[in-house]
Amino acid sequence: MAEPNVVVPPADQPAQNNAAADGVTRQIKMDIYAPPVFHGRSTDDALSFLQYVERYAAFKQMNDTEKLQFITILLRDTASDFYEALPNTDRESWDRFKPAFLSRFGRSEAVRWRDTSDLYTMSQLVDESAEDL
Repeated sequence: MAEPNVVVPPADQPAQNNAAADGVTRQIKMDIYAPPVFHGRSTDDALSFLQYVERYAAFKQMNDTEKLQFITILLRDTASDFYEALPNTDRESWDRFKPAFLSRFGRSEAVRWRDTSDLYTMSQLVDESAEDL
């Protein structure tokens, strides 16, 4: 689940009931469409993650430089370490970052083969359509 972006009131102002001292209600800004964070775990889908980031960036009208800045806040743990270890040339260009990212976190040929073989061993239930599998 995506971690929401929340606007936090300054430390010198109370946050009770989300109301400001002047009686104006503060609005908690949540971007429900923002991509989830990416940890770089073997269960994370790197391709789907990047595709969603690209769709979100297009929605927000981000250029490639802004996408590179944005993705740094989405990467956690192993993925963040990977980014920090990238050569500057791969961190300065979306067209260079994307293949480096997919090379490191994308699904290997062996995993794709296993997933394909798993598909052939699945049984379709009576109330399932082929698209549900």
